[in-house]
Amino acid sequence: MIIGYLPKAHVSHFASARLQGLTELIAFSMEPPADGFSPFNSPFTPHELSQYQKIKQDVGCKLLFCVGGGARSENFPELTANTDARQHFVGELVSYCKENDFDGVDYDWEHPEGDQNSEQHKNYKALIQDTKEEMSGSNMIVTLAQAAWQPLQPETYEIVDRVHLMSYDHTDYPQATMDKAEQNIDTMINARGCPAKKIALGVPFYGRAENYSDTAKYSDLISRHPHAYHKDIIEGYALNGRPTIIEKTRLAKERGLAGIMIWQVGQDTVDPETSLLAAIVSATAEG
Repeated sequence: MIIGYLPKAHVSHFASARLQGLTELIAFSMEPPADGFSPFNSPFTPHELSQYQKIKQDVGCKLLFCVGGGARSENFPELTANTDARQHFVGELVSYCKENDFDGVDYDWEHPEGDQNSEQHKNYKALIQDTKEEMSGSNMIVTLAQAAWQPLQPETYEIVDRVHLMSYDHTDYPQATMDKAEQNIDTMINARGCPAKKIALGVPFYGRAENYSDTAKYSDLISRHPHAYHKDIIEGYALNGRPTIIEKTRLAKERGLAGIMIWQVGQDTVDPETSLLAAIVSATAEG
């Protein structure tokens, strides 16, 4: 599988042709309410929804609805701690997804606190379980985004359909190296208990500086350095050039993973010769 996140800020004028080969698109994202009984407010305008659906139809991929994210997770603890509020929210969420032709829900809680037996981790598992039960009888799926250092409960992996392994944003520079990808995969399988077939290896379509706080889009870096698409460090920003992207795609196949996850596809180039998505699609098609 080739799975790509696309924030709403990028979708309004996004050309479907840029995403050929993608098998799943994730619309990013909704901040969950602290009060699950509050009216369900779509994060997407009608135009944005139509654009996501156009991409889905043009590319022939599935479309998932993302809840949470790095700056949109602070309400998860309160929402999930109240069983009635949590279940009410899940009911509204799944109804919205069915009405708007989404194929599933992706949760991106960054990050539940405590060890795997903490209340927040128990409540995260309950959120996943409630969502699966609400989707019963449909073909919808539930996925989640996770860093390898997160100690989710093993039972969570039994319930969820897929895990998007955020194998980037490593605090020790450079981020997202091959060695770190392999270490993260091993941690997920051996220490966390997540089946390999449920893991999608995350790759960055951006660079992160040594000071950690600064980032740059892959497309912007290549616009300034057109022949640097084979490099993993450009202007001091650590990223994955095409050779590393291809190597990671092959690694995912060799390890029996679900596929590759991309954060995020709006940061790619439009030129097939430099495009990272094109490199993934090519490596996926290899015999």
